[in-house]
Amino acid sequence: MGVRVWARVTGSSAKPHKGIPWPDLMLIEETAEESSRVRLTRYTRDGEFGGETSHASVEEAKGQAAFEAGENLGRWRDIPRDAPDPVAFILDHHRRDG
Repeated sequence: MGVRVWARVTGSSAKPHKGIPWPDLMLIEETAEESSRVRLTRYTRDGEFGGETSHASVEEAKGQAAFEAGENLGRWRDIPRDAPDPVAFILDHHRRDG
């Protein structure tokens, strides 16, 4: 299992782009798939999917997240290796810590 990190995004009052909601959370995961080594996935605080992009590296994915969210992007936080479902983990963590 590779890198799994997440960050909060503030400023959710922005208008959806092409019907895709402004994300409250961004998740970066290294995958075993050769075609997309790193995924950047966006979610609302309710778990609604907000888009996904593939990247060659974690740093590239972080750069894309910073480009999209700008100053609204929070700090990156690790997801514990023993968390079986990273999406459930970040949604739960976001709800608890607001």
